[in-house]
Amino acid sequence: MDAKRENFISYINFKTYRKTMETITIPKREYETLKKQAQIDMDVLHQFMNSLADIKAGRIKKVR
Repeated sequence: MDAKRENFISYINFKTYRKTMETITIPKREYETLKKQAQIDMDVLHQFMNSLADIKAGRIKKVR
């Protein structure tokens, strides 16, 4: 990853951390589900950022 992308992801993680400073109790199954969802969200963000970099670099194909 390049430095800008890492800084952006760190910023998002920091903002998320600041919003979740309270302690709550949830069932373990719900925790695991939320944890998986957060990972999926980060994967989607990485795919989006990679796609944006490809578009900026002109690595796209026009399809119908």
